[in-house]
Amino acid sequence: MKKSIVILLGLLLLGVGLVSAVCTDSDGSNTAYTVKGTASLSNGSMLTDSCQSSTNLLEYGCRSTGSGINNDISTINVACSTLGSNYICASGVCKPGVKRPASEYFSEGSTLPWILAGVGVLLLVGVAYWHFKGTKPSKRRNR
Repeated sequence: MKKSIVILLGLLLLGVGLVSAVCTDSDGSNTAYTVKGTASLSNGSMLTDSCQSSTNLLEYGCRSTGSGINNDISTINVACSTLGSNYICASGVCKPGVKRPASEYFSEGSTLPWILAGVGVLLLVGVAYWHFKGTKPSKRRNR
């Protein structure tokens, strides 16, 4: 009886040594580029999807190393433009970039027109001052 328990315990320990960490991905896929996720191993290792640049996403997911079980974290470098020409990387996901139409800059309550008008006036005053600076009439002496 004791011998079978020792053998069973030995097989259990051997089995634990052979089974590597199990991987889970919170966004469910290596191709969920529009959802931020975290790939986690049961040993505590975690990697969260992140932006490598404003156009490239580092997508972390799970993969199998041959055991049939997802037991490793994979990394995929994704160009967000593959989802659409206006896609950018922000906050660990690929998403459409926000492009404001010019009309929004000049909408009611916008300060941009006033700023541009102020810059224009300053430029006009500066050019006028520079131009007329040395053109004061000379004082003639009457003889």
